[in-house]
Amino acid sequence: MDWPIWNETPLTVVVERGYEKIVDILIAAHVEKGVDLERRFTDWDRAPLFIAVIQGRRDIVLTLLDNGADVNCVSVIDEDIEGEDTPLSFVDREISILKGRADKYNPGVPLEHLRSIEVLLIEWGGKLRSYY
Repeated sequence: MDWPIWNETPLTVVVERGYEKIVDILIAAHVEKGVDLERRFTDWDRAPLFIAVIQGRRDIVLTLLDNGADVNCVSVIDEDIEGEDTPLSFVDREISILKGRADKYNPGVPLEHLRSIEVLLIEWGGKLRSYY
């Protein structure tokens, strides 16, 4: 059931806010019914896994992957870049942007968190998307 505002689902809300234990509870409570891990926050067209990646929440990324989330789900992150991103494409681009600018740039997600998520996504079979 969607929340009445912003077209969010309970899972997208708790993923975005980083409530790991509530993510676990929601998934466990709905395992029998088949929780929809691909149900998107429609205003941004982002699956819960993509939201967790953007927020740098590695433990939630792992929980979602362990429970069947699509490691290669796609979303349009930057409308100035043609095509859709996979979580790995997003992380790879963010790391490229941040390299060499750590002293000048204060990212919302630390570079070491992005690198940790990048390794995890690769281990799970994440693929890069081509923009050309």
